[in-house]
Amino acid sequence: MDGRAHFRKAEQFAEKAAEYLGHGDGQDTASVWAAVAQVHATLAVAAGLEPEPDSELEQAGPQALT
Repeated sequence: MDGRAHFRKAEQFAEKAAEYLGHGDGQDTASVWAAVAQVHATLAVAAGLEPEPDSELEQAGPQALT
């Protein structure tokens, strides 16, 4: 799953959490959906911040790191 897919999932789960807000017994469910949305949002950000692989290291293989 790439960053954009995580972002879309975060939006979907945030909308699901919003459905349960203010519905008495649904508060626990809203909290769970919100937590899942937050995880996907964090993963989306992390995917966006992932450094590009160094082409020299990629071509040289794992031996270049030792």
